[in-house]
Amino acid sequence: MKAYSADLRQKIIAAYENGEGTLDEIADIFSIARRSVASYLKLQRSGASLQPKPHGGGVPFSLTEKHLTVLQERVAEKNDLTLAELVAHLKENEHVTVHRATVCRALQRLGLPRKKRVWRQRNATRSRGDYFVNRCRSWHASAWSSLMNPAFSWQ
Repeated sequence: MKAYSADLRQKIIAAYENGEGTLDEIADIFSIARRSVASYLKLQRSGASLQPKPHGGGVPFSLTEKHLTVLQERVAEKNDLTLAELVAHLKENEHVTVHRATVCRALQRLGLPRKKRVWRQRNATRSRGDYFVNRCRSWHASAWSSLMNPAFSWQ
């Protein structure tokens, strides 16, 4: 979530100082948390800047440009590889251990599609649901009417 802008923070402080409501009421007006209103007031009273602090940076991406190139080449060779297979390829050939989610983000960064699941041809045998449906079709109408009767009870 992005930080609230400095002008919004100033409006929040001005609304509170003009007596437009309590901390809770101001928070409801601007659809923010009560604690945010209190924090902005504390910053204002201490003389600190209301400017949002810069992003902390986060965790750096673990795959280098070389790894991205290897992934791109591998997907170009065989485009139906799963994420797990790409992870195994990186581990074997590039000696880097990463999670499937990291490979997924790398493919997104490269603009490449990813294989989500392995499709299998459905077996010719019927599933349990099909069996039940076919069996119900063979029931006589009188059996259905007795089941639908409100007075019907299991014994």
